[in-house]
Amino acid sequence: AIFFFIGRETLPLFRSARSQLLQSGQWPMAEGNRAPVLVGLDEYETYAYALDATDSALQFLTVADWKPYTNLPLAKLQGHPITTAYRTPSRDHLYIGTADGHILAMQVKFRVGYADGGRQVTPYLGEMKLVQVSESGAAVRAIHGRANESSGVEHVAVALADGKLYTVKLEE
Repeated sequence: AIFFFIGRETLPLFRSARSQLLQSGQWPMAEGNRAPVLVGLDEYETYAYALDATDSALQFLTVADWKPYTNLPLAKLQGHPITTAYRTPSRDHLYIGTADGHILAMQVKFRVGYADGGRQVTPYLGEMKLVQVSESGAAVRAIHGRANESSGVEHVAVALADGKLYTVKLEE
């Protein structure tokens, strides 16, 4: 009986991976042919979100019906044009680089509640940290970050248009 159980549990490991298209179409909030600089999907698979480099806001849509849900403005980025962004594979930490040498570190969070017979997920923005990394104002061309949830420390690697590379440690 134990060998049957082990065989049944390990059989999927020997099969090819499969994929299935769930949604397809034009991003409903995109203007023209501009592609978002960053996209994400919440861990509950309720919302997809995108960051457009021109409007400094995260645009959310519901995955179930592909309709706009809400926009959350990134007020600290007003006056700092976005050039690049990175989203961590888990926990929705975002690192955003600007044309004037700043980085914004933040986290998209999701509040979960149970009412009216179902789960309700509401997106909101966590603390935002805007830091100037280039004294000369060189644009951020590439960015990567990691967050340590237990210590609250974030490490960010930044490549600038003037060829310089910085690593930055952000602490709470």
